[in-house]
Amino acid sequence: MSVADLAAATGKDPVDALLDLALDERMELGVTLSVINVNPDVVSHILKLPNTLIGLSDAGAHVAQHCDAGLTSYLLHEWVHRRGVLTLEDAVRRLTSELADFLELRTKGRLAPGMDADLVIFDPAAIKPLKPEWVNDLPGGEPRLIERAEGIEYTIVGGEVLFAHDQYQGGLPGKVMRTVSQTGA
Repeated sequence: MSVADLAAATGKDPVDALLDLALDERMELGVTLSVINVNPDVVSHILKLPNTLIGLSDAGAHVAQHCDAGLTSYLLHEWVHRRGVLTLEDAVRRLTSELADFLELRTKGRLAPGMDADLVIFDPAAIKPLKPEWVNDLPGGEPRLIERAEGIEYTIVGGEVLFAHDQYQGGLPGKVMRTVSQTGA
């Protein structure tokens, strides 16, 4: 529910409605704030620009505050399936080989002999992000946000099935990747 919807439902000023909710929830509520790229016409234009790199990550540095893991399922659902701004093929290319090329990850982003065999098998008509949820699985039982998706059948890393039908299959087939600067430092 938006703050405006909450204010309308309670007949209160938006700030009062939010503060009262925070008190009612014993200061344990989460608030999602959209601050950039929320105008669909502008986002549609940005997505079509060839010099726009589609991707977002803070490498999990802020999992107790926010989680943007749903970016890919959101892009495929909203901007491919629902709005038709990008073709499925173009969106997949922008999320895979384009990013791999930009980051100089030579064995990523393509299906070909000698590549790492990292795959996500999904239903293009069914993929969509689910609402973020809190889990208490950090050290000491501390909370973090996760974002799941519908329509993803398998996640395969290095040729090993990591998730099948949203169920973790065990194993940690990924590896830490490091880049070397142009100066070799």
